[in-house]
Amino acid sequence: MSKKRKKPKRKRTQAKRLPAKSAESAKSTNRVKADLTFVVSEDNFGFTSASIMSYRECSPSAIVRELIQNSMDAVTEIGVKEAQVRFVLSTWKTADIPGIASYKEAFRRSVEFRKKENNGKQLPDQEQMIVQHIKSALEKKQLDVLMVYDNGIGLNEKTMEALLSDGASKKNDGASGAFGNGHFTVFPVSDLRYVLYGAIHKEKRIASGHAILASHQKDNNDQVRRSPNGYYSIGYEGGKHVYPKNEQIHPTIAQALEQIKDHGTVIMVPAFNKFGEESPLQDAIEKATACSFFAAIHKRHLQVTIADERRDTPGDGAQDDAKPPTSVNADSLPGIVEKFKDKKRDKGFLPGSKAFTAYQCLRKGEHHDVDLPDGEKVTVFLQTEGVTKTRVNLCRNDMWVTNSDRRLPHFQNSFAEQQPFEALILVDATQTKSFHDLIRKAEGPLHNELNLKGMDSKDREKLKTAFKMLKEWFQKQVPKVTDDHYTPEDFLPIVDNRPGGKTGSRHEPDMAYNNILEPWGSNRSGQASASGNSATPDKPVDGKGQNSAKKDSGAHSTSAKPLRNHFRITARPADPASGEMRMSITSLKASDNNLLYLCLDEHIDATTDHIWKEQFAAIIGASIDDVAVPKEDILSGTRPGIKLGNLEKDQTIRVELRYRPETTDLPPPSFRVRVQRQKRHRWSHGGVHIMTQTKAGANDIYLPPYPTISEGNDAFPEGVYQARARKRNEGKKDHYKLVLDHELRGARLITNMINKGKAVYACRVSSPNAAFCDLQCSAEPSQTVTWKPENLAQSPFFTPMIVCTEEHRLVLNHANHDTHPDLDDVPVIIPKGARLAWYSVMRMKNPGMYGLLELRRDDNLKPGQFRVHISSDGDFKFIVYCHPELLRFVKSPGEKQDRRRDILTHMVTACFAKLQRDYRKDEGEDSEGGWNYRELDELSKELKQKGYCDWQDDDFCPELAATTLHPHTVPEQDRDDEWTGTSEAAWCSRLFRISE
Repeated sequence: MSKKRKKPKRKRTQAKRLPAKSAESAKSTNRVKADLTFVVSEDNFGFTSASIMSYRECSPSAIVRELIQNSMDAVTEIGVKEAQVRFVLSTWKTADIPGIASYKEAFRRSVEFRKKENNGKQLPDQEQMIVQHIKSALEKKQLDVLMVYDNGIGLNEKTMEALLSDGASKKNDGASGAFGNGHFTVFPVSDLRYVLYGAIHKEKRIASGHAILASHQKDNNDQVRRSPNGYYSIGYEGGKHVYPKNEQIHPTIAQALEQIKDHGTVIMVPAFNKFGEESPLQDAIEKATACSFFAAIHKRHLQVTIADERRDTPGDGAQDDAKPPTSVNADSLPGIVEKFKDKKRDKGFLPGSKAFTAYQCLRKGEHHDVDLPDGEKVTVFLQTEGVTKTRVNLCRNDMWVTNSDRRLPHFQNSFAEQQPFEALILVDATQTKSFHDLIRKAEGPLHNELNLKGMDSKDREKLKTAFKMLKEWFQKQVPKVTDDHYTPEDFLPIVDNRPGGKTGSRHEPDMAYNNILEPWGSNRSGQASASGNSATPDKPVDGKGQNSAKKDSGAHSTSAKPLRNHFRITARPADPASGEMRMSITSLKASDNNLLYLCLDEHIDATTDHIWKEQFAAIIGASIDDVAVPKEDILSGTRPGIKLGNLEKDQTIRVELRYRPETTDLPPPSFRVRVQRQKRHRWSHGGVHIMTQTKAGANDIYLPPYPTISEGNDAFPEGVYQARARKRNEGKKDHYKLVLDHELRGARLITNMINKGKAVYACRVSSPNAAFCDLQCSAEPSQTVTWKPENLAQSPFFTPMIVCTEEHRLVLNHANHDTHPDLDDVPVIIPKGARLAWYSVMRMKNPGMYGLLELRRDDNLKPGQFRVHISSDGDFKFIVYCHPELLRFVKSPGEKQDRRRDILTHMVTACFAKLQRDYRKDEGEDSEGGWNYRELDELSKELKQKGYCDWQDDDFCPELAATTLHPHTVPEQDRDDEWTGTSEAAWCSRLFRISE
């Protein structure tokens, strides 16, 4: 009996030596194994859990925002200045997932129970889709896992319980989140719907997990239901789960915690489905991070790293070798925002295009501290220069929340009288606590809107009052625009090429930069922007309103769209005696099946003449990175060249070419190196598979035997040359005039030549149709350029450049000349007349353009009404009198641009109807007589160029004429852009997110 008494005594003694554990019983020891626990529950839920289904359509923006926001809150609590968040994509063996055996059993029981509840019938389609995803994941030997690390305060038992509870938020008042159930946002990106957590808090480690399946019974004899929510724990006591700590933590989670230094949290998402999208994980996270947290990153309060650590291993889920991580920080942010500036849609969140303008406002806008109630001040950045649409963005704790497009209180249609502006309101909990707390209360669960309906009435009025004060401040700060009259530049524009013709601008004589010139033509040598940013001109159209392939007297096609060079090339001057050329090629983006051609270039500018039969240098030998190119990769025939193969982003290769020189008594020739991709197409004919090849994406890079600044030429790595135009009208009737401001930097060789008088700024004025060309030079960077309209047969072309005025011989040195180090010790001869730098070829944008349509205010009209009057006193013009609200809308339509176009087209129809009735030429009247208005002559020509008749024709139809010049825009059908262009597998992987 004594032995029986000693054993319980030893157990009690051993229990006393254990550390006190508030949530564990005395029986729990380090040997207790954690597992996935589904507790008893009377509720009956299927696989379409409300907790998840409310977030089923969340975009990557919503998920990434929630993860980063939680990390920033955790960092704020511990007082760390910069939140460091890491998204790591890895792989786990399915068998190594904590609690996987219990998960599989619970899943099997859930399916059985759901079928039983459904009278043995097949599950509904939506549940069946979820079940199929889970089955597919469990059948794999290894799975992709997304792990998200932060350097925050970590978690303890109390905060872990709050995290896993539905809505029981434990966040402090200054936190970004407010609802506390945002962790459900992450579940849809796990095909298992299983999320694991690990954390280090005050040197103590803790772990947990949450899986969501369906209600089920533990076994056939079980008479009670089990909850669909399974928690990874070591027990369930006193209504709470007991989470594993320290040595009790599963090795898989413990290994992840080794990546955390002192404190922080890791969230693990097994069976990660890449947000159900085909786009790379890096792009999805970069875009979501930059668009939502640009303010935090700009202030260096946040840094996000994205890493793909999956490796090529046997079995399911094999991936490529690990790729180097990328970082979204204050230094890389400008490039990332630029990368996504053409993305115009992100349902419910800030798209890339609007994030770009908001970020520019943060960088370039004026800083203001605006008064609010209770003596608080809020930070506002305001920008008016270059802004075309009014938008006010609201950020709380450096996270974008919403903007005026999504109905900020008191902001809707409040700035129609102000000129367009971009603004950014930054609300910080440490500086503006009352206003911050009010906004936090008004936010929805995704923190991307303000909903005042659910607020307390006193708080709602306080918030409205604060926004009213902000609205009034903007109305006082931003200048008003007149409401008396308005000439839409995009409707009924008429070109008057007469000497001294009108320009239609009320702001003359000084016009803004780049208002009068626009880029022109395809991106050939001498046409691309020397600053490395090739311009994209508006495509001219032919008489039928289609993109025209018509050529102007041998010039390049005016309809060709410029192609930005995706390569940078540095080349040593060619040796005409031996026919050798060495170059270094850097690929700025990944591309496959690249070809290289070497074209002779005769300095022919695109605005004068062009040799249509291109002269290719015959390549007789080549090597890439000192490895000889096989003979089969050297192309011959009419387009000799070599195959470069596949190039990765930022990859640099060294190419040596041996070409067949035409003569040996000429100076070193100038070349254009053309690199282009070769697309392969596969199609079947009669059961036989046939491979065809097409050329795609030519990049022409001009390489003369001396260093220049031009697109793709890396002779001056930091070299930038730009030219901006502004027009001055001094009332002279015999010529036109504009001022070009040349800007040169990063090229000391060229700067020194200008200072010594060996080079000058220049501009070529030309008109191909009239065979006219005039080179005008200036020793000063501000150059006045003039021309006579009688010398031109069309709108003039301008080519800004820098020209060598006398032969210059030197030996290149990068320390003295800013040239590329690869060109050091190379002797060069710069001949007289050589172009050292040049900018995009530009064309006069509708010289003498003014609008035939003018809108004026009429207070006597009723809302929505307008009337048309024709003014023929002096110049001919259509005057449309409008109700003030209608005029205000047409001037500032906001996002309703299509509605504005429809209204203006309606007005043009009414103008043409009045024109048809009152302005017809009499029969027998002289062709130069009739209406005697040059404006109507030009309007008649424009209608005929569009393929339609004018108003004196019996078949003229006003509405058809109006929609010929200004057709209505038919809106696209509403659809989720994220679904378009995706594969069937990707489409199915997201189907379960859509409710029946």
